Amino acid sequence: MVIYATGTSGYIGSKLKNSTPLDIDLTNPKSFYKMEISPGSTIIHLAAIVGVNKVLEDPILARKVNIDGTLQFGEFVKNETDARFIYVSSSHVYKESETKLTEFSAVEPKSLYAKQKLEAEECLSEIYKNSSDRLLIARIFSILGRNMPSGTLGWAIERANTGAPLKYGDDLRDFSSAEESSKILEKLAIARWVTNILNVCSGKCRSVREAGCALRKELGLSSEENIFLPGRSSVPRICGDNSLLVKTLSGKQ
Repeated sequence: MVIYATGTSGYIGSKLKNSTPLDIDLTNPKSFYKMEISPGSTIIHLAAIVGVNKVLEDPILARKVNIDGTLQFGEFVKNETDARFIYVSSSHVYKESETKLTEFSAVEPKSLYAKQKLEAEECLSEIYKNSSDRLLIARIFSILGRNMPSGTLGWAIERANTGAPLKYGDDLRDFSSAEESSKILEKLAIARWVTNILNVCSGKCRSVREAGCALRKELGLSSEENIFLPGRSSVPRICGDNSLLVKTLSGKQ
């Protein structure tokens, strides 16, 4: 099976090892027709304007890419190919919970970015309602690693110091690296799906302080805890249950 991917210049997409990049312009649907897709393949759709701040910088363009372009691309894949479609979404769509979030947990996106992700999920589900075996929504949880894009948590952790500490060190998140998430996406591309939504996460919960100190130590930076201010944000806990993911990848359905 051939695996194709959009967004291969992004932080997660650049870590894909076994995927053929698709060069498309989500603001120009005519670009879709230049692609050559092998029969029986899977497309991992990562291309997007990612992150709360990036979406707020230009919400009109973000909508054209994250919703309009994504839906036109998903419809093209459904109608013009026989490929399966993995839409990479975000754990930001969930309502904050004191328990681990499953694929059946309540959704309540708070940011415009998260709202766009959920709208795209719902519209793609409608597009594929008669071909549901060809759509998988992969909800990625928190990504943390070195050399992350400007404005991300990893970027802020690398630049933090005692004079400019990070807020909300007590927030709890389910952290994975971009390498780990890219491997999972490629495994899902060849797996048999028995559900249309999967959490892509570690199933482990760590505080921002704990994960941040570990990253800074890995980078050879000072990892003093006073770099991270105590306290919790308006979304204090986003931790995932990955049991369905493990079951899917094991093939034990």
